[in-house]
Amino acid sequence: MERVGDEVDALLLFWEAAFLPLTWPDRLQLLEQIDEELHRGWRHAPTSEAISQALTERLIDGFGRPAIQCRDQADVYGNSRHPSDREAASLWRKQGDRSTSVTVDGTKGVYAPSDGPLET
Repeated sequence: MERVGDEVDALLLFWEAAFLPLTWPDRLQLLEQIDEELHRGWRHAPTSEAISQALTERLIDGFGRPAIQCRDQADVYGNSRHPSDREAASLWRKQGDRSTSVTVDGTKGVYAPSDGPLET
């Protein structure tokens, strides 16, 4: 798994600054493009998937783990390797209420619905 960590570090160094100013739909689209390249380059699905999920988790950390407020953001969180991120994405989708956000405290795994403006 050290190779996975090294690959994630390299990808993060290259891509992190590009992700920060993007909207959630644009972040999702860029992650999907990176995923395609990973699958082509690694040819070993479990390795490319592990890299993708670890990269997503690290990017979410860099964004400050904001509350999920839109479908594209939930899709990004759903690709994270962190169980709290995936569970928060699932909870947001199950609520089906576009006016509700879901906050995640990754260290405690606490999910708390809260009202807030939608970000797209």
